[in-house]
Amino acid sequence: MRRTLLPWIGPASGTRARVRILVLVTLGCAPILAAAELWLRPPAFYGTGLRQTLVVRADDAAERTGFQRITPAVDLSFLDDNPDLAKRAFSVQWEGFWYLPETESIDLLVAADGRVLVTIDGGLVLEQSNRAGPGATSRRLHLPGGFHALAIEYEHRRGGPRLGVSWAPAGQRPEPLPPRSLVPVEPPSRLRAAVARANRWRAVRPFVWLGPPLVLALLLWRATIARSLRAALERAAAVEALDAEAWLAPGLDWVNRRPVGCLLGVVALAVGLRVLLAVGSPVPYGYVYDPYHEAVERLYMSGGLPESPECWQCYHPPLFSLIALPFYAAGMWISGGEREVAYRALALLATACGGVLAWYGYLLLARLGFRGLGLVIGTTFLLIIPVIVLSSYGSEADIVLAAIMVAFLYHLTRFHLAAEAARFRLVVALGVLAGLAMATKYSGLIAVFVAGQVIALRLVIGPRRLQAARDGVVIVAICLAIGSWKYVDNVEKYGNPLFANGPAQDGFRLGSRQRHLERYDFTTFEMGDLLALTHADAPEGLLTYLPVYRSVWTTLYGQTWSDMGFFSNPTRGGMGLPYVWRGVPPWLAGSVLLLGLVPTLLAGVGVLSTARRPEMLPVALISVTAVAAYVFWFTAQEHWALKAKYLLFLMPAYILYALFGLEWLRKRSRIVFRVSVWLIALLAVLCHAYLFRFAIGA
Repeated sequence: MRRTLLPWIGPASGTRARVRILVLVTLGCAPILAAAELWLRPPAFYGTGLRQTLVVRADDAAERTGFQRITPAVDLSFLDDNPDLAKRAFSVQWEGFWYLPETESIDLLVAADGRVLVTIDGGLVLEQSNRAGPGATSRRLHLPGGFHALAIEYEHRRGGPRLGVSWAPAGQRPEPLPPRSLVPVEPPSRLRAAVARANRWRAVRPFVWLGPPLVLALLLWRATIARSLRAALERAAAVEALDAEAWLAPGLDWVNRRPVGCLLGVVALAVGLRVLLAVGSPVPYGYVYDPYHEAVERLYMSGGLPESPECWQCYHPPLFSLIALPFYAAGMWISGGEREVAYRALALLATACGGVLAWYGYLLLARLGFRGLGLVIGTTFLLIIPVIVLSSYGSEADIVLAAIMVAFLYHLTRFHLAAEAARFRLVVALGVLAGLAMATKYSGLIAVFVAGQVIALRLVIGPRRLQAARDGVVIVAICLAIGSWKYVDNVEKYGNPLFANGPAQDGFRLGSRQRHLERYDFTTFEMGDLLALTHADAPEGLLTYLPVYRSVWTTLYGQTWSDMGFFSNPTRGGMGLPYVWRGVPPWLAGSVLLLGLVPTLLAGVGVLSTARRPEMLPVALISVTAVAAYVFWFTAQEHWALKAKYLLFLMPAYILYALFGLEWLRKRSRIVFRVSVWLIALLAVLCHAYLFRFAIGA
């Protein structure tokens, strides 16, 4: 008689029984969770406005008129009933509570002719003085969901009274304070508790709905999963070099015979291009999208790290500023205090980081089995893809993060391929690199998550679970010791570990439901629009407002294989930087864009063909995690969110997948393989020509 788990479920062994258990338990939990949804949903709330008190001044004495009422709007509409009051000095105060359904960053704006004070939860958050005149004052605030005590005081002395108070979720169009979210008296404690419960439930809802089925599925299939993963890990540990002799193409056989000489030649060309790029830069701090040099300059002048709101890019974690400081200081010392020389010295940090990126990318290619022609092709594109080359001379943190992340990916791949157990110093290196990544930019947290995923895999499949747990603890401890203090400081000062200036803050709000999906098109690829941007008479205007910018794949591809006019059209950037037409012939830039489709399509083939290659697991994890995090971030913003440099650390993965796509072609069609290799060789030649023409300028 077969053992049964429950009489109405059937046999406890076998796939059908496991599926039956999973379905029944999930269906049984659904009504409970649905009831929890009803009980924990935000309560219906309808506000009526704020409590308004008017004070009229006469003969230097305050005379309270007794005029107090509930008003739905913060405005001066009460003057319609008493026009003579506008000729006298008076002040008016609105008090009550403001309800925000969820935690968010908001812009609070005041436009008035006199003094205005705005207080939230007892603290002064916005002030406009009498001397400001009829202008506007604004401030960005980060407020948790719930009720907030609100007080607005307006003081009028002379002239025509004017007052406007508006708000907007960060980066959106301002509008008046909504009357339905304002109450004149303190809400009852029961209502406030219900709102707090609803906010907590909103944060954990996805985990509550998806967690139990996933955990149950892992428990039911744990033995099968463990066997499969253990076998895959054993296969991954025995990575063999791909057959270099099989990578033959007519006219390119000499590359397999002299790979070292070819690599040295490619490196020499890359160094020459970067020298020309630095000499031909129209601005001293290189080719940049954002003014990161401001934070370094403030650190040099004051001797301390600037506060996040002090400059546009001061909110980033401080590693870039700290390692850039010696470059800037050396430039100031050599030049006797000339900022232009200091800026140029600072931009050399990106050149050094570009070299680190290429070196660890080369090591990763070799570790995953590429030799001869394949290794030369991969290394060549690590050195000449336009987005990497243009990033290699500029004062920005993205190339620094890319260098750290590629080094991390290489060592994580080594850790993953260790059949028995990784050496302790390799574990320490992973912790250090993950800590440096999160101390450079918020996107460096991807390294921490990916390391956690690989450690979790070790914990699931064994057999050395205790050692895997030790490795995980060491990595996390070192990582947090190096990179966590900025996040703790953000929580203490701003209530958000990922505090940012400007609209970037919207992308870092995990609880945000605001998405600008209508602004982005994921279904089109507009090559014609990219080719149009290569002409000197291309349409003028900021890149973020051009129609082509709405196409996600077009923009990311265009910024990978060209500059989309950002560094060659002075109207593209909007920062007043004197980037000028570089004189690149449209046929040359267009050829690079067209031929760049070859490795891109091959990368797609490589993604599919390596889905079952266990040695590629770290590369796949970092790629999927980074793309998912990036999509979550940029869809919360309307402008300037699509930049290929934010994914610069995925370029080695892009090249790896393209090479594995070539390997897949080689096994199936030698003719197609040879044609593809020659097209890629032609692309390499044209990339060098394009970058040389770009570097020397018009």
